[in-house]
Amino acid sequence: MIELTQAPLTLTFELFANRNDVLAFVTTRVGGESSDHLASCNIGISEFEPASTTISNRQRICTALNIDFEKMTFQSQAHSDSITVVDSNNAGAGNRIKTQSISNSDALITQTKGITLFAQAADCVPIILYDTKNKVAAAIHAGWRGTIKRIAQKTAQKMIAEFECNPQNIIAGIGPSIGRCCYEVGSEVVDAVSSSFPNSANLLISHNSKYHFDLWEANKEQLEETGIPIQNIEVAKICTKCNNTLFFSSRHDNGRTGRFGIGITII
Repeated sequence: MIELTQAPLTLTFELFANRNDVLAFVTTRVGGESSDHLASCNIGISEFEPASTTISNRQRICTALNIDFEKMTFQSQAHSDSITVVDSNNAGAGNRIKTQSISNSDALITQTKGITLFAQAADCVPIILYDTKNKVAAAIHAGWRGTIKRIAQKTAQKMIAEFECNPQNIIAGIGPSIGRCCYEVGSEVVDAVSSSFPNSANLLISHNSKYHFDLWEANKEQLEETGIPIQNIEVAKICTKCNNTLFFSSRHDNGRTGRFGIGITII
């Protein structure tokens, strides 16, 4: 990934870096106002710090990227396959008050300029999609449950069905998340993967009598199956648990952690 801003530190994908019609970014835990175990750029409103600190971090990011905080849009992220279309009526949901986030949603789609779609993460997979011709953007949160439910694929299919997107024109960024190196899973996940993916043997890696789940490959394959060319899909390949000084990791911090995220804005 490529550094986009330094204070706060944000990154972007090579596929998106030189485009002038869309801004794509991944936040880190560097360059904010949070302290202690949330140091220093937590963007997830929670009981761990005053909401005013989290909101200030969000505003810092918007200022650094020159985007409108009032149109920074959040979702509740219920580990579902629910998808919401965002327009002027619900833009800015959840940017100050968590309970006002778009409810029961794990993917956001818009074709409206200036709206920033945001997906939060702390080991789950944050994904963005963008149709370079029809100018349609999406931000997706895919934990293991969302991955099993194929939310990335369903989001791309909704873009195709409802916005007349051609998958050949869609570019995708699969952001930092827990990697196969660290994502040990139990029998519940193994059984779900085996039932949902015909090629589950390629996604479940045996390690010391346990299994590790490759979330990156599972989501990449879903997008390929939708018709998005492989050269249009960029995987960050950054494990959040291995890189916990740069990204929040629930596994590393035993659940007592903050959130980073992925955002996309049509310019």
